[in-house]
Amino acid sequence: MKLSLDSVIAEIKTERLRQQALPGSEYDLTYGVNDWISIVIHYLTQDVNRKGIKPGQGDYHNNLVRAAAIIIAALEHEDTLVNKNKELVKDNGIDKERQKL
Repeated sequence: MKLSLDSVIAEIKTERLRQQALPGSEYDLTYGVNDWISIVIHYLTQDVNRKGIKPGQGDYHNNLVRAAAIIIAALEHEDTLVNKNKELVKDNGIDKERQKL
């Protein structure tokens, strides 16, 4: 069954709100770029065929929605990364380290 864009966005929004209500979400502000990427990769790779385990379509769908919600969380906290000067940034294609505080 093909899902409409609106229904997919509504699912992702519901998941993001669920994540925000979880204990520990206040620590989102402490995550760096690698943390966000690791969390997304966890959900994107959790249900691959391996060691004889064949995930169901529902598991795959749910993990895609979770990964999308995590990406939104990372985008919501992008300014935190800039303000904390924690990560490497690309400026016009040139990698440079942010100033230390």
